[in-house]
Amino acid sequence: MQRLITFALFIVVFALPARAGVPVQEETVSQALAMALAPKLGSDNVQIEFSAPLPAMLVARPEDASVAVLALDVDARSGRFSAVVRAPAGDNSAPALRISGRASATVTLATLNRDAKPGEIIAIADIAFAEFPALRAPDDALADAAALIGTTPKRRLRAGDPIRGGDVKKPIAIHKGDVVTVKYEIPGLMLTATGRALSDAAIGDRIDLANDQSHRNFEARVVSASLAIVGPNTALPALAANIDGIAAQ
Repeated sequence: MQRLITFALFIVVFALPARAGVPVQEETVSQALAMALAPKLGSDNVQIEFSAPLPAMLVARPEDASVAVLALDVDARSGRFSAVVRAPAGDNSAPALRISGRASATVTLATLNRDAKPGEIIAIADIAFAEFPALRAPDDALADAAALIGTTPKRRLRAGDPIRGGDVKKPIAIHKGDVVTVKYEIPGLMLTATGRALSDAAIGDRIDLANDQSHRNFEARVVSASLAIVGPNTALPALAANIDGIAAQ
């Protein structure tokens, strides 16, 4: 009888499933390490790369998935680190695990969410932001969407890559040889004339124009594909020499 009871207990014990645990996600470990490394690297944005797959870290419940960094050594120049961590953070009986990897301070840069080629105009819907290691980011990489909106690539740009200031330019609005309407306007007086563009120019650029009748050159600012303006003290003699119309206000 005793043998039967012992055998029955043996069956019950070994029939029970192994105690399950909730795995701690790699992102949770990375966030804990990033917070601990931020003051050592002098940046609030830190990216973590592990040198090997993380060992299994199990907690009883999803809400217990927290990580404590018990010890941390880092080479600030290379970013290589070695750390001892524990999960959950508040459980002193949980096993401590040693992990290593590389940390790098990151910067947030503007990028594209699609490939773009020369001639295409970059719109706000084309722009995204991503984190890049600060040490590998170009010095002239663009971080402001405003610097990209309305520009066109000088070369093919790939989605997700950082964009340098020299990778884009303002699209050409007026081409060399175009005939441009030029306006001079002050309260009570407006003069209009035409000039031939001596170079390519984008909206907002200053451009040299030739007055075909007076054979004099003058400078104006491009405001559209067919219009440029001159200021109250800019090129008025050359403009007045080829008046197409005068309007009193």
